[in-house]
Amino acid sequence: MNEQEIYVDNNLLGQQILFRSATGEKFGFLNTRIASMLDFAEDRLIIRTAPQNYEKVREIRYKDIASVNVKRHMSVWNIILLSLLAIASVVSMGVTLVIDLILFWSVFGSKLVITTKSGAEYSFVTLMAPKTFQDFTDALRQTVERANSGEFLVADERESGNIVERLFIQRDMDMSKTCKESWNIMVDELCSGKTTDELINSLYEKCSSNSDFTYPEKNNTFYSGVCQVLLNAIGADEKIILAINPALRCANPPKKFVALTSERIIFYYNKRIHSVAYEDVYKLSFMSPPNSWFVNSFPPNGEEMFMMGSGTYGADIMGLILALISRFSDEKSIRGHKIVIILLENKIIILTKKMEMTLYENFKENISDVYDTCCDGWCYRLCGFG
Repeated sequence: MNEQEIYVDNNLLGQQILFRSATGEKFGFLNTRIASMLDFAEDRLIIRTAPQNYEKVREIRYKDIASVNVKRHMSVWNIILLSLLAIASVVSMGVTLVIDLILFWSVFGSKLVITTKSGAEYSFVTLMAPKTFQDFTDALRQTVERANSGEFLVADERESGNIVERLFIQRDMDMSKTCKESWNIMVDELCSGKTTDELINSLYEKCSSNSDFTYPEKNNTFYSGVCQVLLNAIGADEKIILAINPALRCANPPKKFVALTSERIIFYYNKRIHSVAYEDVYKLSFMSPPNSWFVNSFPPNGEEMFMMGSGTYGADIMGLILALISRFSDEKSIRGHKIVIILLENKIIILTKKMEMTLYENFKENISDVYDTCCDGWCYRLCGFG
């Protein structure tokens, strides 16, 4: 991020909206819906989509957007079905016409279309009527206009010796005991003035006897597997600091892991590498149960997370991880950079015109449609259904 590239204020930073299509948006037998989460970062729109093979883009910079349009939408499969029912109504003396009208009402939605200056077009489908998410659309258009006109916003630049006051926007702090403990440990470590090297050494001490963690000094099979996976993905000057194995068994090379490097956080799963640079961390969300922390936007597949608990790691290690991420973010980001702290379970705000819905309630209401996109059922269990 360049020094001036802040286009959203502290109130808009980290706000999200969930676009969820009608049944029949994609071909399939079980889950035929597509869900996309759009999230306001400082200089770009963050996008997460499930199923993941429908994720065409993970971020779009505001200054690269040419237009934002909203259209009414119905999937091809539903159009075909409605047409067949309309034809059948001639034979059924209009009986299927009633079914046709009900189906039309239930699948007729909207489509948000974002066109970039390069000509690329990205669509996000929802059952909501355009007026329902008008506030989100207006906010996005205003942000794009601000970016294209070079109208930079500068977050609160007041200097503070307290990094917690300077760096974090504590939007919701209703934490469980374990999450609160990890937060307090992070705060203590940051306020102690420890450098990144000192925090790393503290992490190594805590993780030395935990087989789910590896780092250069351990140089074990897990570490060599991580190095093998990331061989062509990290720069020559980028160092692997720590890797975490979230799986029950550690294959060689590992099938999934979370890694902290000197430059970014890396999530590896499904043979894909996704990463977040420390300077681009704008939100840390917590959820309980399970006691978990998420970086930036909520991942529909449930893989990009740090989870505490029995058999994994506790609040002491999680607090140090959060402290290291925050310290790196503070050192590498521009002046005025902020990180929102928010409860994911029921307080992530979705911008709508008439109401503030929540991510949790949307997934809870339609969890059966999201379940088979989650690699190991995390979305199902996160929402309390398993």
